[in-house]
Amino acid sequence: MNAKFTLALCALTLTAVLTGYAASPAADQSSLYAPSYTWGTGTNNGVGFSSWTLTKSGTGGYYIGGSGENVLDSFALYSGSDSGSAFADRSFTNGPLSAGQTFSFDIGGTSVDQNGVIGMNLMSGSTPVFTFKFTGGQLVWALNDGGGGGDFNTDVNYMAGNSSTVPPTAFPVSFAFTYNGGSSYSVLITEGSHTYVGPNYTATNPLNDITGFRFFSVNQGGGQNVGFDNLSVVPEPSSLALLGGASVLGASFYLRRRRKS
Repeated sequence: MNAKFTLALCALTLTAVLTGYAASPAADQSSLYAPSYTWGTGTNNGVGFSSWTLTKSGTGGYYIGGSGENVLDSFALYSGSDSGSAFADRSFTNGPLSAGQTFSFDIGGTSVDQNGVIGMNLMSGSTPVFTFKFTGGQLVWALNDGGGGGDFNTDVNYMAGNSSTVPPTAFPVSFAFTYNGGSSYSVLITEGSHTYVGPNYTATNPLNDITGFRFFSVNQGGGQNVGFDNLSVVPEPSSLALLGGASVLGASFYLRRRRKS
């Protein structure tokens, strides 16, 4: 374990002690799984998250490599056909998201068949309570926070990556979910120079027990995938102040932003 990773681990562990029953500050990315890029159920090369649980059905699967999120390396899922699926689940450690905490990641995909859907669920135990997704045949990413209203669209276009172009292309978005307390949350989505800000939404589903997350690819066609990377949980500002804030953010975002050379 290198010195910078050890520093980040110590900072994140100390913050978790100070925050009490709340999700531990966390960070993970695909480059931490080099050089073998072994990724499966029970693996965990980051800090602050539980081990991965990876499941698949039909022709679905998972890997670390080029995807619609990154033409070099990312965590990636694929369905393989209109009847396959793949899921990557993980829990927060120490407790659920608390008010002021933000869960963030980068995500992108290739083309998605008409019947396909890709994205991320925030989970309360085994129950999805919030969804960020793209559905084949639509034009933009969508959100769903429960209730009878169904999905509601963002203004963030879905741009499919393509590994067959020269050079290959990837069009990821950066997504951040901040829990504000009660049923209130905010989202921040960045795509290139475009930023979508969703402040102080009120969810239909209860959000006080968000214990983990799930990335998914369902019914994507052959040769299609969804990739995601740079996962992090940032603690509330009060906790950062106790630690001298900047040093913890620096350690956490070192893990978040470090790329494979």
